[in-house]
Amino acid sequence: MTCGKLMLVAAILVTSFIAKPQIVTADDRLLLYYLHLPGLLGPDGKSGPVGKILAEISARSGIRFQLRRTILNRMVRELQKNVPAAGVPQLGAMIPVRFEKDIRLSPPIVFRFDYAFVRTGTRIPNNVEEMKKMVLVVSPMTTLPPPLRGLADLTVLKTHSDASALTLLSTGRADLWVNDETTTQTAQNASGVTNIKHDPNKPFHIWPAHMVYSPVLDGTLIDRIDKAINAMAADGTLKKLLPRNYAENYSPG
Repeated sequence: MTCGKLMLVAAILVTSFIAKPQIVTADDRLLLYYLHLPGLLGPDGKSGPVGKILAEISARSGIRFQLRRTILNRMVRELQKNVPAAGVPQLGAMIPVRFEKDIRLSPPIVFRFDYAFVRTGTRIPNNVEEMKKMVLVVSPMTTLPPPLRGLADLTVLKTHSDASALTLLSTGRADLWVNDETTTQTAQNASGVTNIKHDPNKPFHIWPAHMVYSPVLDGTLIDRIDKAINAMAADGTLKKLLPRNYAENYSPG
C-alpha cells in the first residue's frame, strides 16, 4: 500500500471516530417491577411521565430495565426475596409498614400531592384538628397520609371503591376525602360526581415516591441509578417530565 493510500485510510478512520459520539450502552440488566398508574405510568411500563423517566434513568445509568407489571402486594413480596430486582414507585413513608426487611430507596422520582376534597358549599379543613370533626371516607385503595393514620378520634367510613367513596361524599354521608387529583378525577369520571371541590394551591400532604431495591441487589447498580436520578433532579429533567401535581423542588443527595 502506498503512502498516499495509508494516509487516506488513516483520515477516514479518524473522521469516523470523530463523527460518532460516545454512547452509553446498557451493559447490565435489572428486573424492574412496576405498578400501572393511570395518568402517570402506562400498562406497558414505558408510556406516561414516569415511563419516560424510567427510560431516561436507563439511558443515563447504562442499565437496561426488564419491565414486569405487577400489583402492590406482589411487588412487596418479590422484593423481599433473594433475587436482584427493583420496584417503582413506592411511597417512602409506607416502606416500614409494607416491608419486613431493610429496603434501600432511591432519591425521589415523583411526588404525590394529596388534597382535602369536600362537597361544594362546605368548608375545606385546614388541619387535622378540623378533620377530626368530619366523617372521612376511604376505599380499599386509599393510603392515608401519616398525619391521619392511627388517630383514635377520627371518624372513618369505609366503602368498596373510589367511585363509591365520592358518591358518599357527594350525597352527604361523608364529609371528607383525602387523595391525589389524578385518582380523584378517575373516580369522578366513574361515578359521575360533580359537586366536590379542593384547593389546588394547598396540598394536605406531599409524599415522596421512590424506586426501591431488593436487599441483594449489587450496590454498584444502585449507585448508578441514584446518580442518574440525582442528575435528572439537578438539571430539571424530573420536573419537566412530570405533571404539575407530581413535581416538587427538592435537594437531591
